[in-house]
Amino acid sequence: MQAGIGHPNLSGMGGSKEDICPTFDTIIEDSPTVYPSTTSAAVTKAIRVDLDQSNWLSYRKIGTSLQPLAPYGRARTLNLYNDVFSSLTNGTVAPSDMTNKLKTNILNRVFQSFQSFKSSRKISSDDIARLDQHMGFLSDLQKSLNIALPPSALCAKPGAPIESSDPLIFNQVYLDLLAVAFKCGLTKLGVMKFESHHALWLPGLSLPQGTNLHAGIHGGTTADLWANKRNAHTSYNKFIYNKVAERFLNSMNVLEGSTGRTYLDNMITAVLPKFGMEKADSYSGHRGVDTQAMLIGSMGGRLRSGRLYHFPEPSYRKRLPHNALFVTLLDLMGVPRAEYAQYSNAGKGWGIYGSTLQNPLAARYYEGLSEIMA
Repeated sequence: MQAGIGHPNLSGMGGSKEDICPTFDTIIEDSPTVYPSTTSAAVTKAIRVDLDQSNWLSYRKIGTSLQPLAPYGRARTLNLYNDVFSSLTNGTVAPSDMTNKLKTNILNRVFQSFQSFKSSRKISSDDIARLDQHMGFLSDLQKSLNIALPPSALCAKPGAPIESSDPLIFNQVYLDLLAVAFKCGLTKLGVMKFESHHALWLPGLSLPQGTNLHAGIHGGTTADLWANKRNAHTSYNKFIYNKVAERFLNSMNVLEGSTGRTYLDNMITAVLPKFGMEKADSYSGHRGVDTQAMLIGSMGGRLRSGRLYHFPEPSYRKRLPHNALFVTLLDLMGVPRAEYAQYSNAGKGWGIYGSTLQNPLAARYYEGLSEIMA
């Protein structure tokens, strides 16, 4: 799932409307690797929610032009429900799609090599004893993790939602439905862009008269620019992060089948904030040196979790572009680079690339973020 906060910038440095690059969700949706021909017809390959109803969240490349894809909007929770869950019965059923090869127990993945190594005539009895001891430690660790995890849940068809025009309600309904869709194996990708332009309904939001949330995040026209931006960001981010945690992450924190991990850990939830909007200076537009993203989960142990990476402001010309984050996400989803590099204006990497600015890290522009990969 990607929870897009504000402008998620789904096609890299150049924004999301460049005439060369489709958004990364359509690349995943169209990938025969992620969704082979044997994928069940009950699976919705991408679920898109845009509560701004701006209709520019997602684009697919058709020939030489981009085709915008209509998302579910403010009052379409029932539409999503009918489209995504129509294949489920009213009872409790097994998930319809459990084919993700990333979701495997580490001991199962190394057992064959373990047996082959033990049977080799080239190792000593001491080496075999140490190997058995090491595997025993791993087994004990796996058991302790399993004990600490909450019980596994089966897939139950949710009740049909009652449509509401209240953002405090439809925000959480969409998150609830997305959580069920993932747990039922009905999708591998969800994108949700929260309302960011006129959300005066936000609890705790206090802005000068005539200033909406979007203008507040940009600093508005008041003399106290930073206080205005800080209040808008604090109210907005607090509401969205709390809702994502309460209505989505908590629901996903249950064991997934026999994987030994929770749904939450077997996937990646990317919360992508405003693209360069939280600086205290007078620049009120979007800038690529102030991007703050949150990745939750480890994609079955493939991503280093529980870490904070901070890049000092004076080194902004020595940073990697926003594109590298999306290359990382595409790699984690198992999309071969040949399926997305063709859309890059550089012929490699992904998305739109601007000037290198003599960046000593330019050679890494087209790779994933190795620092966060396990």
